[in-house]
Amino acid sequence: MTSTDAWHQSRAPVASLGVLQELVERFWGFSPALKPLYGERDLNARLLTPDRERWLLKLSHPDTSRARLAFESRVLEGLAMQPSAPATPQLLPSREGVRVVPVTLGSGQETHLRILSWLPGEPLDPTRAPASALEALGESCACLNEALAACDLTDGGEALPRNLPWDLQNTDQLASLLDHAPPVVPGDAVQRTLTRFHDHVSGALARLPRQVVHNDLNPDNIRFDPQRPLAHPGIIDFGDMVHAPVICDLAIACAYVVGEEANTCLDRVIPVLRGFERIRPLEGAEWELLPTLLEARLCQSLTIQGARISDAHPDAGALTQSLEGHARRLLALQAIADHRPRWLQARVRAD
Repeated sequence: MTSTDAWHQSRAPVASLGVLQELVERFWGFSPALKPLYGERDLNARLLTPDRERWLLKLSHPDTSRARLAFESRVLEGLAMQPSAPATPQLLPSREGVRVVPVTLGSGQETHLRILSWLPGEPLDPTRAPASALEALGESCACLNEALAACDLTDGGEALPRNLPWDLQNTDQLASLLDHAPPVVPGDAVQRTLTRFHDHVSGALARLPRQVVHNDLNPDNIRFDPQRPLAHPGIIDFGDMVHAPVICDLAIACAYVVGEEANTCLDRVIPVLRGFERIRPLEGAEWELLPTLLEARLCQSLTIQGARISDAHPDAGALTQSLEGHARRLLALQAIADHRPRWLQARVRAD
């Protein structure tokens, strides 16, 4: 079984709201109100304190090591010290001053519990966000990576995974999931991208400098303040961090705003790139890699989430609807494959 296979078959830990309430009372000393939230591998819930303050409770997947969670804590603490960093969550210490609390569930499963601050705002709506919001997203992505580079993250980065299926550097692993993909996944189109990635992108990507990157800048992890529409959005969910070239973070952010028609599929990508370049201009090699990396992110969603559908995931209906859009975006990008790097660079730098 490959790491990709194991990933799509894994599920979040199981615990009732009553058990979670008891754990919060025991370790943090107050009785919360909890509302379940979706999580791919963690058990998440919105938490209200007796004073009606909102927080996020996370019960981590048992495979997530304490070292990995401790490193995430260091990242969030470091970002809070960087004045140029976007707003990010912070951890609420337990009564004993512990930010990552080990717990054993009734089933005997060992995991960890955390409470993180709730970032106000609304997630990005890729289809309705104005160009100004998309530019702010690009700026926020660049500022985040500049801040991550400035943090002292030595002596701990080895806790980050090297075989994470959602890491764009591991795109070649996705081929193992195609044989059992559901009909919603356009297998031939995915294979075209995987072949191009293997032949033209993988080696060049490996030669770029790497640093700690967020690795999951999807719309649900972006928080815009409706009262300050031009401000940089906040960023949540650092659970997929990896060591990778910064262009991977930008490609992930852009992949979710790709349109579904070939003649307009990059129109909403342009302002994201323009905002990013305002803070950190792209190098020539990054421009060449970016279009295929956009496709690769869509292929990650199609194959990993497609495998979850085939494995009778409880959210299969919602996943299928989401993947239908990703399939159209992938086909739209492939329809204009020949001229994208030069065209993109010219459009972004036109003004």
